Amino acid sequence: MRKSKFARSRLAVAAGLGTGAVTAALLVAPNAAFAAISLSKPVAAPGDTVTLTDDVTSATPFTASTKIELQSASCNAKYVAASTSAVPATTTAPGGASATVTFTVPPATAGTNGTVKKWYVCAYDGSTAATSLLQGSNTAYTLTVGYVPTLSSTTGITGGGDSVTITPQASYPVFTGVTTIGAVFNTADCTATYATPTTGTTSTVTKNTDGSATLTTPSGVSSTTGLLTAYNICLYNGTATSSALISQAAYNVGQLSLSQNTGPYGGLNGLNITSPNMFLAGNDTPGVNITSSACAGTYADLGTTGSAGGSTLTGGQSVASSKIRKLTDSRLAVTVPALFTNAPNSATTWNICVYANQSGGALIASVPYTLTTVPSATAISPKAGPALGGSKIIVSGTALPIETGKITATLGGTALTNIVPISATAFSAITPQHAPANNVALVLTTDAGSFTLSNAFSFTAALKVSPNTAPNTKAIDLVVNGVGFQSASWGNTLLTGSHIVLTRGTYDPSANASSNRANPPIAECGNPLVLSDTEVICTLDLTQRLASTGAGYVAAVAPATISGTIGTTAGSRVLVDSATGFTDALVGTTVTSPNVPAGTTVLRYIDTGTVLISNNATGTGTTGNATFSSPLVRTITTTTTSAASTALAANALTPLLKADEGRFLVSATSLVGGQKLLTYTSGTAGVLSANASGGPTTESTQVLSATLPVPDGAYNLIYVSNTAVGANGSDVTYIQSMISSGSTFTVSSF
Repeated sequence: MRKSKFARSRLAVAAGLGTGAVTAALLVAPNAAFAAISLSKPVAAPGDTVTLTDDVTSATPFTASTKIELQSASCNAKYVAASTSAVPATTTAPGGASATVTFTVPPATAGTNGTVKKWYVCAYDGSTAATSLLQGSNTAYTLTVGYVPTLSSTTGITGGGDSVTITPQASYPVFTGVTTIGAVFNTADCTATYATPTTGTTSTVTKNTDGSATLTTPSGVSSTTGLLTAYNICLYNGTATSSALISQAAYNVGQLSLSQNTGPYGGLNGLNITSPNMFLAGNDTPGVNITSSACAGTYADLGTTGSAGGSTLTGGQSVASSKIRKLTDSRLAVTVPALFTNAPNSATTWNICVYANQSGGALIASVPYTLTTVPSATAISPKAGPALGGSKIIVSGTALPIETGKITATLGGTALTNIVPISATAFSAITPQHAPANNVALVLTTDAGSFTLSNAFSFTAALKVSPNTAPNTKAIDLVVNGVGFQSASWGNTLLTGSHIVLTRGTYDPSANASSNRANPPIAECGNPLVLSDTEVICTLDLTQRLASTGAGYVAAVAPATISGTIGTTAGSRVLVDSATGFTDALVGTTVTSPNVPAGTTVLRYIDTGTVLISNNATGTGTTGNATFSSPLVRTITTTTTSAASTALAANALTPLLKADEGRFLVSATSLVGGQKLLTYTSGTAGVLSANASGGPTTESTQVLSATLPVPDGAYNLIYVSNTAVGANGSDVTYIQSMISSGSTFTVSSF
């Protein structure tokens, strides 16, 4: 049986029970979800306080003389003398005419060993037997009284398959004497007997002890809406049609599961949100709100400011669009914002609400998420150890559990073993085997949530990338697996901080004669979204390549021709210039030359007299010409007015596009001066950046890219802790990942 993918915390399943409280918007009994109820609790234990509300609008039948009595059958018209089937309740009557009255559930109204028992709640205008009259517009208020067990998880995934452990309250072992436990998942109130359940709603229950049982949620539990679907888990003393109800608990089913169900109040942690359903199909720009109240039906911007915290546990925020990544139709990754500015006094459960878009889109799914002040780690001693592992360390911290088995922890994403609590401020553990890495993070996890200590430990460094190929016509999100991502100092500029870069060969930050990196990156996988210490999502833009300085991107230039000095050798991909006029700015440009096949590009700059091209030369020569230009986007038909005009017209069959602004336009006679489309007016009209070279002329025109893409070829994705020039010699904490089969990346159109 697989474990539940939702919160494992042991929460009371009936709101208001002394064993724990859960936000009402997040955990509801089924009858509360489908009809207006007249009792504040559908299930209560002896000693609980319950409020009765008259169903009828504007009705105020209750007075200072009102008395509540629980009766085992329908309410008698007049007050009944106390007996085992008529039990008076302590009543807090209103001061005057009111629609509500509050009472305390009497002792001895639960069944044997705390099993549930159904009662009618009867309100009278006094407590005189056979005299006081029944009050209220509805005389069929029913209350289930019993000691409700706790569940290891109160929320599960649609389609079932989650393992749930049922633990009765310590003094009320409801499974005593029960050999076979029947379980039925019901969206309505539990029936008094097992009867004939609907197919797909029953579960086989394994009784562990009188105080524990385990079940797997059945395939028939489902949720297809944005909100959670509420169920009762109805437990019976057998599976015969006449088997009696012994207990019940509220359970909710949703479409989503989280990579972690409890997180820090300060946020900034990455979350994987997944579903067995394709809940994001057709929704490419989903909106995400995190709120302490129930999810709204449509998206509204809640702002990005955290709540105060402390005793203030309500609020809500919208996740910034830059922090939301749709990875597949069934997987979403987000960065949780800082929901509280100060630590809350206690854990609180909020809703993560996913919407179709960020412009009033409809709610498509939701899931609970718990915020808490989690135990912390402050230091590890010693701070370094061998990569083979096996070293004993002492972790210092605060609010640490002292029970064995309540702490788990990872170093650089790999689990510590032999964790032994020493006190509330320290525990010992054995380090795992780990790839060499500096300053990896310690992630400490308890029932209260997770805490991350950055730069915690060093081992005495390769990435796995998916997908590992893409064309140079777009940007693509990559899933990158490695170690140490949570302790990385991600940089905002290309020459500072940690980055994941695309290189040809091994990245080398050593300064060359030009004070640039000896082998610099050709592209960056930027905008990192850290999901865990071992997984990060980043965006690799292959439509533009980095300059050799690393400080920016190479801009496309007007087509340039080198005449009379170009040399080729048939069958060779080496192109030479005897006048040594080549620069590294040619990488990514298209080469047009008599001895070079059409569509050939410059792959690599070797020196001022030599470049490597993508295709073999078809002929040999030493005094040839070559024109270097941005890659061709498409060919259109244009008309220029004159050499004194910037006006440009285009044929409607091959129209201009808004995206053409900034692109070079080249034709045989009228556009030969490096003109760009300055302004797009319509599909048939635009304005040039400079006067046309001639006109009026109608002719075929090439639209060239405004950027130089990363050339086709094989590369490597490298994690670099510090991309500054010479960082490998000046930064004692410098690391970079090694080249491996998993880090290889191919740029190709097929």
